[in-house]
Amino acid sequence: METFSISGGHNPDGKVGCGTVNKKLDMYESTEDRYITNKVIEYLKKDNRKAYNCTVNNGTSQGDVLDKLADKHNDIGADWDISIHFNDVNHKDYVGDGATIGTEVWYYSGSKHAAEIKEKGNLICSNISKIGFRNRGVKAHSGLRFLKETHGKSMIIEVCFCCDKDDVTLYKANRDNIAKAIADALQGKVYNPKKEVKDVDKIVLYHGDADVFAAIVVAQKHKCPMMKESDFKISGLKAKEVVQIGGKSEDANRFQTFKNAAKLL
Repeated sequence: METFSISGGHNPDGKVGCGTVNKKLDMYESTEDRYITNKVIEYLKKDNRKAYNCTVNNGTSQGDVLDKLADKHNDIGADWDISIHFNDVNHKDYVGDGATIGTEVWYYSGSKHAAEIKEKGNLICSNISKIGFRNRGVKAHSGLRFLKETHGKSMIIEVCFCCDKDDVTLYKANRDNIAKAIADALQGKVYNPKKEVKDVDKIVLYHGDADVFAAIVVAQKHKCPMMKESDFKISGLKAKEVVQIGGKSEDANRFQTFKNAAKLL
């Protein structure tokens, strides 16, 4: 039976070499990566899996944290070496545009276990996307030290983006669900979230992917959620008022859809 070494990336918050700190969204990467690490290990142990916490809390620099992480993981010698992170980009969305940036997994491009890692990584992304995050997929990297220096089947899980309000809001409402989705994927299991049907006063539905930008503008104006029409039909969600973007007879093309959407502003 496969074994797992898991760690939160970086030093603790407030120390040198800590993770991303986004005070505007009250999001602290090192705090959250440790929470997810602990919960994933908890879920794995409930399923009688061997899982070890290799998080480092005493690094003297970013490089020293990476050295200590590799040493702790390699000393255990588990089948899988997993590092939990939260992503960041220069483009910040502190307001929210109705769409998440999403979740992704990284692996070492030169790994001899690439096929196995990609398979499990794709399941991780798929499981987390069921909670509502955009699936950004599995990506190869040649320079990330954790991936190069650990001896097992190594991956970095970027749970979501610290700089995006939609990501952070969805994350904070689903921390334990995300950990369960990861733990299930590590065991090769598809995550099946329990659907909780809720009613909303108003929702913007867009017909196709080309209609999403018009839908974002209208949803922001009306301060209401948005969803793809096909997803809404199977969600069980109910709304007192539905605003339709695209898919109607008068929407001959995306430009006409934008014109019709503008009338709703």
